[in-house]
Amino acid sequence: MVDKVFSPGLRLDNGTYTGALGELQGGKVDTWMMPAYLLLDRFDDFLFTSPYADSPYSALISRERHEMVFVRFDGLLADINLSVYALFLLLLMCIWCIAIVNEKLQSGTRVNPPWAILSSMTPQSFRQWDYQNGITRKVLILAIGFALLLGTSYYSSKLLQELIVPNKIIATTLQTLINRIESGISQVSFEDENHEILQYIMTSEETDIRNLAEALKTHKTKRHKHDNGIEMLKQVLNDHMIAIDLTEYHYSVLASIPHKDCGQYELVPIDNLSKIWLSIILRKEVKRVLEPLNVIVAERFGTIQRERDTGYVDEECAGLLFPESIEPQFSALAMEDLSGVFALLVICILVSVITFKLEILFWKTCGHKTQQPPDSGMEGRLEGVQLSLNLKARMSSEHANVIMGKYRELTDLLAEHTNFEDI
Repeated sequence: MVDKVFSPGLRLDNGTYTGALGELQGGKVDTWMMPAYLLLDRFDDFLFTSPYADSPYSALISRERHEMVFVRFDGLLADINLSVYALFLLLLMCIWCIAIVNEKLQSGTRVNPPWAILSSMTPQSFRQWDYQNGITRKVLILAIGFALLLGTSYYSSKLLQELIVPNKIIATTLQTLINRIESGISQVSFEDENHEILQYIMTSEETDIRNLAEALKTHKTKRHKHDNGIEMLKQVLNDHMIAIDLTEYHYSVLASIPHKDCGQYELVPIDNLSKIWLSIILRKEVKRVLEPLNVIVAERFGTIQRERDTGYVDEECAGLLFPESIEPQFSALAMEDLSGVFALLVICILVSVITFKLEILFWKTCGHKTQQPPDSGMEGRLEGVQLSLNLKARMSSEHANVIMGKYRELTDLLAEHTNFEDI
């Protein structure tokens, strides 16, 4: 009961008020020339002029601070979704499988091996097929070239945009705040004397507010006092607290800190919450002056709403509170921006070294078992193999490919039936 008596402007159980409203109810003063909140539970005890301004609600939160990351793969991905990469690779694999099946159906030895087809699908190192005759092969080559052209072009342009053009700060939404409450990252704090707002949230039929109410039912809320705004700012910044209060109160508290510190906070407007209307409050017994005061309010108070919308803080601080008003800053590329590229190169080098060591280990343990003695009948066949070239003849690319194919067959034949240990 003691805490309740000394709370300013609070209605007690016996129908009396404390603080400034208590003096007004007791007849010590007829009115207070200060903004008064037009609330339903005060209509039976006081008079109010016509509203001259409104005060919306907003949530004050700490701006998300990105932790230092040693490797950033988001720069390597060029802000392209992983599903896009997966779909592109799947299409290339389909083309590769079709090409392999087509080569299996070819007659004779003029067949492109699977690795040659796969290496031709590597960007920036396009390798021509050894055998390109046939309509199917030509169509597959065109499909591979078209896919690589589009894929590399889009990736290069998107990567250039990601590295050069800075990203705008994304504004926090009410749904984001609800997710933070449900995950236990943040607690919600309301003004100590404003009990109507929590009641309104719990009984609202609006979808977003109902979702907020469901989150508040399972998570404990906190209270902050209007006369200790600095302590509220500390809790918002250090404890990730979400302070829901009137926007004008947030402005008044933020006006007391240095301008550069305003960038540590963000104001999230909650348009779904009912606004609080402001008017002049009077004692019940002075009803005779209500009409003249309404005339004065209509004539003189027209600019108050515009002044309140600008807030109590200056333009520099107000611009830092809303992400959409913050201009993106250009900066030179740092090591952190390209760390994903270097990390990928290191991974590739490590994989190459590991593969090399495994290959050496395999040939040391299993290499002698796979070697076979040379076929005696092959020696007679090798003796009849001749490769003659007419250097003065004019040959087309088709003839050159045929000669290269024969040369590869010969080298493969020699490698297969030659015991290198005897050389």
